[in-house]
Amino acid sequence: MRGVDQLPGPVLAEWLVHVLRPLRTAVLIRPGGKSGSGALLRARVGVVAEQCRWPIFAEEAVPEGLAALVMITALGDARVDPALAAAAAAVRPGGLVVELAHPPSLRPWQVLQWLWRTRVMRSAAELRARAWLGFGLYSLEQWAPVDLPRVLVTCGRRRAIPGR
Repeated sequence: MRGVDQLPGPVLAEWLVHVLRPLRTAVLIRPGGKSGSGALLRARVGVVAEQCRWPIFAEEAVPEGLAALVMITALGDARVDPALAAAAAAVRPGGLVVELAHPPSLRPWQVLQWLWRTRVMRSAAELRARAWLGFGLYSLEQWAPVDLPRVLVTCGRRRAIPGR
């Protein structure tokens, strides 16, 4: 998924521990397939969450006042699910929101369609960044980890906007 617009970033697990260990963090894992890059991503983040004792949520609401939130999602298109936006709103102003987006699980006959859509997915990453800016994140970064190049990391700080 990494294109010319995403720079290679650090090893994901090491980065998560380094940046988030001292913060009150939760992990939100959206349901996904049992194989592919999504399953590998969920397994790696699950190990880090267990080591750092971060609570893991699936569909239930995350608690208010978090200093950081890690969300694992499938990057299907440019839209941000309203449930994810509500979860990001649980992070206190100035807190860190990290979205780890992986390609959707595909059936064997859909692989050619996926390869054809690579350009569409690159533009979806750009539009995803714009959507997160619209939801009130600032200081936005996007990169792909060196150990999981098919994962798009989008992270930013939550802005305190009166009236929202």
